Amino acid sequence: RNGERSGRLLFWIGAGGYGDQIMALPVPLILNRLGYEVHVATDPGNFPIWTGFDWVSSIFQFPDYYSRVRLFDHHCLMESVTNSDEHLDQEHPVDMMLRRIGLDPYEVDPSLKVVRPVFSNSEISWAVGRAGGKKVGIYQLGASGKVRSLPPDKSSEVLGALADEYPDTTWYAVFDQFMDYSYRLKAEALGRKNVVVEEFKDIRLLMALTSVSSLVVAPDSMMVH
Repeated sequence: RNGERSGRLLFWIGAGGYGDQIMALPVPLILNRLGYEVHVATDPGNFPIWTGFDWVSSIFQFPDYYSRVRLFDHHCLMESVTNSDEHLDQEHPVDMMLRRIGLDPYEVDPSLKVVRPVFSNSEISWAVGRAGGKKVGIYQLGASGKVRSLPPDKSSEVLGALADEYPDTTWYAVFDQFMDYSYRLKAEALGRKNVVVEEFKDIRLLMALTSVSSLVVAPDSMMVH
């Protein structure tokens, strides 16, 4: 409004997955540093990704009343995934989003394009406890779509090779409820003592464990994002 970078701004990214939400995190941070009071709307289930940041004034979850959406002075609504299927000739999704809102990504401080979650003491304590003083590796068994995933037998084969190559590392094999259950069965069938197959229903605990990990191996999906 009037070209001023101020006022209440509502940010929303319509991509449903955790990975796309994570990739979008720097954009509202940059908008806040420009002078906007940033508020975030999320689709069901994505609320935990946005918690803990001092530059997010409030978070609410759709569906909600249109009258509430109209309370804001500015709206930054990314209605679709900015991350296309082919990556060879495109910019990073953050830079693409910045261009869509009229900012030159090369004029933005690169340090603002990296966002670290703010963990509570209990989340960090939990992660340190799970590490148990050993090195931790995260292995994502598969992606949200088959086209970006190894088949279950090949995925477990890679996991087994990592476990053998790095025997002093505890490998957490991550899966979710949307994944073919055979991924879990084949990973458990490896019988490696340094492999823990686990579904992290609390995404923030997985993020906290990742923060104390030495290595992450994953397809083009949530953990890489």
